[in-house]
Amino acid sequence: NNNDNAANVRDTNADNSAAANDDNGGATSVQSTSSGSPPDDDEWRPVKRSLTQAQLTDMVDKHRNNKRCHQCPCGHKAKDLSSLFGHMTSDCQDGIFTPKAVIKYATQINRRLQLCSCGKVCERRNTKTCRGHTLTGMTMTTAHRALTPTTPAPQQQQRQQRNQTPATASASPTTSGSTVIRRPAARRAGARRNGGRNTGRNTARNSNRRSRQPLGYTPIEPGSVLPTKYEFFAVENVAAPTARAKLDEVAVYFAPDTASAHPKADDNCTGTWVEVMEEIVAATCARSLAGRTVGRNECAMIQKMGMTVLIVLPGLVLHYAKDKDSPLNAKVMRKVLAHASIKALIHKHSLSAVLLDYFILPHIRDNPRKPPDDDEERGLQKPPSMRTLAALIRDGYFSKSMTLARLRHLLLHPGANATPLKQRPTVAKIKEVAVDKFPIHDANMDALPSITRMPKMSANDGSITWHPDVTRRGEQQDTYGSKSVYLTRKDLDLGLRFMKRQASPGVGAVSSAFLRLCFCKGVESNAVINDCLLPFINICLSGNLDVHAMETMLLTRLALLPKPGSDFRPLGIGGAIYRLIEVTVNKKYESSVSKKLRPNQFSVGVRDSGAILPALAQAMFKRGRGQDNKNCDFLFIDMKNAYNSIRRKCVLKGLRKYAPHLVRWFLYTHKTKTKLVHSSTAE
Repeated sequence: NNNDNAANVRDTNADNSAAANDDNGGATSVQSTSSGSPPDDDEWRPVKRSLTQAQLTDMVDKHRNNKRCHQCPCGHKAKDLSSLFGHMTSDCQDGIFTPKAVIKYATQINRRLQLCSCGKVCERRNTKTCRGHTLTGMTMTTAHRALTPTTPAPQQQQRQQRNQTPATASASPTTSGSTVIRRPAARRAGARRNGGRNTGRNTARNSNRRSRQPLGYTPIEPGSVLPTKYEFFAVENVAAPTARAKLDEVAVYFAPDTASAHPKADDNCTGTWVEVMEEIVAATCARSLAGRTVGRNECAMIQKMGMTVLIVLPGLVLHYAKDKDSPLNAKVMRKVLAHASIKALIHKHSLSAVLLDYFILPHIRDNPRKPPDDDEERGLQKPPSMRTLAALIRDGYFSKSMTLARLRHLLLHPGANATPLKQRPTVAKIKEVAVDKFPIHDANMDALPSITRMPKMSANDGSITWHPDVTRRGEQQDTYGSKSVYLTRKDLDLGLRFMKRQASPGVGAVSSAFLRLCFCKGVESNAVINDCLLPFINICLSGNLDVHAMETMLLTRLALLPKPGSDFRPLGIGGAIYRLIEVTVNKKYESSVSKKLRPNQFSVGVRDSGAILPALAQAMFKRGRGQDNKNCDFLFIDMKNAYNSIRRKCVLKGLRKYAPHLVRWFLYTHKTKTKLVHSSTAE
């Protein structure tokens, strides 16, 4: 009976006999499987078939004769294409069709079909039934949005399955393994709106919807999933110097990590990360946290803790994801934070303190990471693995993946003149290169005005409180600039757009791709940008961020690029948050600064400068080859370690002349100490 039934289901020509045998042979096949071995799943999977040319022509002719109706080859009639798709790909008794066959028919009757975001295939733009939804062209490439194999069966088929016995329902050949479409809503979207005709049933449903509680996470007892608590920050009277030293250790521990650009739902910590940033904004601007007043010293500690958590939290979640035996992930973290006891601690101390004591510090304690000694050999250079290359491609780092792929090929397939594998530099060598390439502070040429005497600037509106005396006010404006940069939402949107996705992260796991994941979600990100990111950046620009928190944000990762021979080219890579601020400020003022510097430069605010300079050099060279052509000489200068040798006093002088708005931000970032951290966690 099993073989007969499967053969009848696969027979696409004998339609009526297949349907009859389905009804009569189903129960018999169940009895045989209960007494013998269970049949293979392939015996019960319906075969998908295609439309023949005759069937396609017949369907098109019937639709043209009656344009309000679509008819399946089995005789079933449907009012719209969505219903026809559902029937032919899941319910047709003669054997289900492939989605490609159904789309072939749909394009025959209308070449300008519209695919709605709700899953419905619209034959014409209907603004009443799909108001507020987006419509795209229905093509073979976009059809997968409407034809997905993960949606449940239609309501009528589910009702039949509930009425059947479990054994009979399992033997139904039309539901297991079939491909169905994403069905439209049972009711037309926008059919009844507020202010229209509402029956008693709709009124009761709307009132129930208004009283429904918002979705949340089921709280989890902290002791059931978390390791032993590390009591340090969520206590009374934390010693500030000891706390700052501990936070610096935490930041250096996660220096080599990079957040995943496409995390799974359980490993997505963007919600918690944004809450930490909101906590910094609330403590700084409103001087309150969870309804209580925050003092000056407590605000500085919250800023330091919050800044540390911002750069290490994605790295912590990445460690959780790599540890297959650990029950912790971002979702479990949110459930633990929703527990009543943890909420009380957050209200009493802060979210950053709880995250540090319950998640970050216990992980560092249980998984120590010891930096190598200065003279310890770090082994030979290894070729990048295929897993590393695949991860880089998945996260969108295409240029870096191509460079590492070439390096892998050279190391695995060395030629006749190939250089031998190089030894990884020791920590002593890394420090030697850093000292050589980054000059020692010069007391005269690197002297900058004190930031403690800088007039206070409001982070809410950008106003500066000057000295009441006219003479002192003029001195302050000459020293620190009469105006300071203050960003608007338009400026920040431009900075987010020009932020490089493939840029490498600095110290900590936060990358440009992670920031895009948090703040580049379209309409969903409007409130987060206005209430969180924009105030936070203005806090940094106005100098309202504590100097120790600024040191954490300015942590720089030291990367050594090998040069021919035994030398290295050092690169200092700043954090993603700091680079976002730099890009936004640059885009805001580059056009005005470029006008002041023209025509003697092609670096600031000039597009395609890399193509302009060679073209000018070539034109000048050709002109100079003629007779009696003067002023056609040019000189190429390559100064050794030029960028790192520029003194800060010279930069300050240029800013006062060409960009006085940036003087305050320059002093905040370059007067503060900056620590270089290598990927080996060596400082």
